[in-house]
Amino acid sequence: MNYIKYGSLLVLSVCCGFCSAQTGLEIMQKNKEMVGFKTLQSDNTLTITNKNGQKRTRKINKTEALDADDNKSMLVTFTYPADVEGTGLLSLEKTDDRWLYMPSLKQTRRIPSSDLSSSFMGTDFTYEDLESEDISEFNYVYSGLETVDGQKCHHIVATPKTDKKKKESGYSKRELFVTADRYAVLYVRFYDKKGVFFKELKGIDLRKIPNSDKWRFYQMKMTNLKKKSSTSFEVGSYVLDAKLAPDTFTKRSLERN
Repeated sequence: MNYIKYGSLLVLSVCCGFCSAQTGLEIMQKNKEMVGFKTLQSDNTLTITNKNGQKRTRKINKTEALDADDNKSMLVTFTYPADVEGTGLLSLEKTDDRWLYMPSLKQTRRIPSSDLSSSFMGTDFTYEDLESEDISEFNYVYSGLETVDGQKCHHIVATPKTDKKKKESGYSKRELFVTADRYAVLYVRFYDKKGVFFKELKGIDLRKIPNSDKWRFYQMKMTNLKKKSSTSFEVGSYVLDAKLAPDTFTKRSLERN
């Protein structure tokens, strides 16, 4: 991926004038508004590619909801292949609870916050990557405008703000590239606890969700540079703000799926 920094004095002066109107935090707040929802349902295909080029496919259904305080509840259910069918993840940000159900073992286990940096079901995504961005837990430093894949983006460096978040997170910092027109996070560079760049996330195929004013990527690709592996996350469809059953985000619902 190529980055072209705006190096001329003229462009820098224009950028600085633009930057002064928006801080990193304000840009991330606009991103939150852009991706916001009451409920969101999607069917997805995961393609996991190892360092030898061998691929595995997983299909999942995902249901999410945001409460008035922006706490996300999420239920993820695997539907394919047969050996993982029925496996599910329930995440409740309000109570900081996460539960993983394994039908083969008929067992539900709690995932502690200390495991947030662990791989989610053998993918290149961690449990932390599936969480919503709580902008109160990070410092956002604006680093100017850059061009990523032909799109003008705000470059923001995000670091954990609290000692608790620094301990729980698997990342010492992230570099976020947010499109200047839609405020969508197009590209992310992840740095490990030692400050080494080791993972990247790329958003692909940004589209407006039908019958809404919300924009979403219909494909995301996470690449682990250390392991030389990648996971492609492709969305078949989104359903926005549909009414959900009252018991959608419960352990009982997790286990019956």
